[in-house]
Amino acid sequence: MSITNVRMAGCGIFSCLSRKFSCLNPLAARVLSLGLLAAGLLAAAFIAHYYRTHRASLIANRTPPNPIPNTVRPGEERKSYSDGREEVGVFRGGVLTSGDKRFPNTQTAREKLIRGSFDSAGRLHGQGKIEYWNGITIEGEFNHGVLVRGSKNYPNPCRDHDSGNIIPFLSMEGTFDAQGRLHGEQCKVVSTDGSECEGRFDKGVFISGVQRFKEGAIASRQGTFDRDGVLHGPNCIETLRDRTVFTGTFDKGSLVDGNIVYQSGEIRKREGTFVSGLLEGISCSVEYFDGRRLSGRFVGNKLVEGTREFVTAVMGGRRRETGNFTTPEAGQSVVHGKDCTIEFFGGNNWTGTINENGEFTKGIKRYTEGTNQDIVSEDGTFVNNVLRNGTITYRTGKTVEGTFNPSGEWDGEMTINEAGKTSQGTYQSGILRGQLNEIPYFNPPIHSHRLHNHSGGFDPSQEMQVRQ
Repeated sequence: MSITNVRMAGCGIFSCLSRKFSCLNPLAARVLSLGLLAAGLLAAAFIAHYYRTHRASLIANRTPPNPIPNTVRPGEERKSYSDGREEVGVFRGGVLTSGDKRFPNTQTAREKLIRGSFDSAGRLHGQGKIEYWNGITIEGEFNHGVLVRGSKNYPNPCRDHDSGNIIPFLSMEGTFDAQGRLHGEQCKVVSTDGSECEGRFDKGVFISGVQRFKEGAIASRQGTFDRDGVLHGPNCIETLRDRTVFTGTFDKGSLVDGNIVYQSGEIRKREGTFVSGLLEGISCSVEYFDGRRLSGRFVGNKLVEGTREFVTAVMGGRRRETGNFTTPEAGQSVVHGKDCTIEFFGGNNWTGTINENGEFTKGIKRYTEGTNQDIVSEDGTFVNNVLRNGTITYRTGKTVEGTFNPSGEWDGEMTINEAGKTSQGTYQSGILRGQLNEIPYFNPPIHSHRLHNHSGGFDPSQEMQVRQ
């Protein structure tokens, strides 16, 4: 309070008192007013001086929002110390064995209250509780001053006593080692960002259990963790916010063997071995929401050798393709190679060579009766998926061997086998040019081998005819 303020207040008080005592003798009223004014100014000056000199201690020792009850129950004692500490409870031999230790709020003070049972050295031993002036609360089972099982709760924000750094936790719960670190099974940590770690800790490091996150792309992790806090080992699960789930073996936070299940998009599931998040290996698979499936050897998330399956007819009714593949997943990839197989929904199948454009160039095409009532198979070389040189087998048993034009018609020298007869002729666009010549069936001559009897003579009954 400044001198100017004191003077202004005094003038106001003097004017008010003068009007109040106006009914008295003017001289008496003036003397009485001056006396009261002097007393008031003196009191105001004293209060201002005391506040200036004791301001720090007044603020430091202000009453907390929830003051500690200052009561003594029957059978308890109270001890007060010159530094402001108090001990209230049961004493034995002058030492507090159970009760409260209360501490004043000074610049160096940490503890506010220590409550529980104490050993002979004055340390908490058994069930106890510690409250700190910065809002930290520790409660649980103590062993000679060390918390072994219980909880630590922190206000948000909260600074460390020594370093001054912000403590990133809201609570810790479980078993603790001698250094105050979580250590053991069934422990839990809640961080200021809302994330949680629940499971097994080793010297303060979370090594197995469940992590839950309130923010970010990852919703939860479950399994074993390395010292850097990332998934590491078999039987681990990582769930993203969009409900994508990674399950299997992790190496330093990355899935290396297992599966990825999606809830949206084109792909429903990827399974196999992974390198940098991409399918890489000989026994991998991809499943689609529409039922398509790829399986086999993958490189960089792309099927390069294996099988592609469909649940609905596509690309001319194909149901399954087996072979090598040139480009990424179903809808774009092309089966190719020497030992390829294409199966169709009607039961037809092609086995042979397919070029990189997806054209069947050499092999055999087999047809079911339901899809082709006339032809059983076509075997040979193909251009634009049309047999150009080879053999056609019909359901009647007839076979035709030769060359065919782009329309699939007999075109050139043809050999026809039917009903045990073989004929040859020249055709053009399916029309016989000239005469169809029958090739006679070749019967080799019969030779007689005369067998002699044991006496050296010929035995007609043992004659054997042998066709050679």
